[in-house]
This record gives sequence, C-alpha cells and structure tokens, in this order.
Amino acid sequence: MSALMVNCTAGGRREPVTLGKILKFVTGREFEPVLGFSVQPRIEFDENISLEHANTCTCQLRLPVQSSHYDFNLLDISFVNDYFGDI
Repeated sequence: MSALMVNCTAGGRREPVTLGKILKFVTGREFEPVLGFSVQPRIEFDENISLEHANTCTCQLRLPVQSSHYDFNLLDISFVNDYFGDI
C-alpha cells in the first residue's frame, strides 16, 4: 500500500490533507468529541526520530527535528493513510 501512496503522490492523485486527517492520525478520531478529549492533543519535536510518530492513546504527535530539508511529502502520506502503522 505504501508504494501505491508514493506513486499517487508523485502523480498528483493524492487526496488533500485536512485538519480532520491530522487529528485522526494523532487521536484516532477525525472530529473532536462533543465533550472534548480526556487528554489534550499535543505536538512534540524529537531529535532522535527520523519519521513522524503518533500515539493515539496519549493524543501525541512526535515530529522529527531535521537540520536539513525535511521531505514534507512523507508527512502528507502519513496523514492521509488510514492504515495505522504502515508508514
């Protein structure tokens, strides 16, 4: 599936990244619950990782800190991917 997503990205056929897709990647939910989250979603920057990582139990998004240019297309692929753990 990952190779297909990369091919679609290169061909411009990828679905758009929305705030709902990012929220789903981080929390497992595409919309905020009516009563809110029991744990506030948060973003952390980590120098020890090379790919983004989300923990849906703690609503945490960890992003890599890169000294050089980071390929944000990989981030897009992760956010629109409905198969957690495949990227």
